[in-house]
Amino acid sequence: NFSAQSPAMSPSVPSMADYGRLSRKPRFHHVRTIRKPALAVYGENDEYADDIRACVAVLADAVAERPNIEIVVMQDADHGFSGKEAELAELITGWLL
Repeated sequence: NFSAQSPAMSPSVPSMADYGRLSRKPRFHHVRTIRKPALAVYGENDEYADDIRACVAVLADAVAERPNIEIVVMQDADHGFSGKEAELAELITGWLL
C-alpha cells in the first residue's frame, strides 16, 4: 500500500521553518527548478532518513507551489524498496499513465 497524501497538509508534521539549516541553501532548493512532471517516492522505513516524515515535510514545503511534483510515501518500504519492487513499478506505471 502507498499513501499519496501531502504530508505538508498534516498539522502534526513540522514545516521547513522548524528545522535548522544544513547549508547556506535551503534543503531541496534544486527541485524548485523542475518544470516537467516529477514523482518523488520515499519508503516509509527508509533506513537513511532519521525522520522520513520530517524529510518529506521539508520537500513538500519546498515544492508547495509546484503542482507538477507529486510526493508519495510507500508504506512498509525501505530505502531500496526491498520486496516492494512490484508495488513500486505499479505506482510508477500508474503515475505515468
